[in-house]
Amino acid sequence: MMLMWFDSPPDPSHVAASEIITRVWAQNTYIGDAIAQMPWVVDGVVPEEVETLQVLEEFALTIPELGKGLVDSQWIADGVNEDEFERVDETLRQISWEDQELAILLVATPWAADGLDEAEWRAFQTLVLMGIDHSELAGLLATSSWVADGAGLEEPSMGEILEGLLE
Repeated sequence: MMLMWFDSPPDPSHVAASEIITRVWAQNTYIGDAIAQMPWVVDGVVPEEVETLQVLEEFALTIPELGKGLVDSQWIADGVNEDEFERVDETLRQISWEDQELAILLVATPWAADGLDEAEWRAFQTLVLMGIDHSELAGLLATSSWVADGAGLEEPSMGEILEGLLE
């Protein structure tokens, strides 16, 4: 696949992006293709986006199922702002060190895959914290119908309920 910006003399961000995509693609063609086809990659990569690509690369190479879950997430494909990047990078690293399966499960929930609003983020973060000490409970809650079908503004107290379980 040829990226539109590849024909022009690439700047350092484009060189880094090309190298990252190549390394990922060599290990996992699905994830490599998905990254290369993201609109924010196709239209040209800026330095801040290289940081996101580095995180995607790390997860794709170390925990391929988590990398796949991330590239399949609509909010990643649409572009990641700095706040989302910091939250996801820190939070996913934290839970993936403790329980890779739970990290994969949390990323794959439909409400996380389409983007995290503030209420969903609070629930996501609570499930991550819960997962550190109570992985089975966090996994059970993440797959329960009232959490799996949407943790957002429709159920604004869900984060509070989940936080109460941590106490």
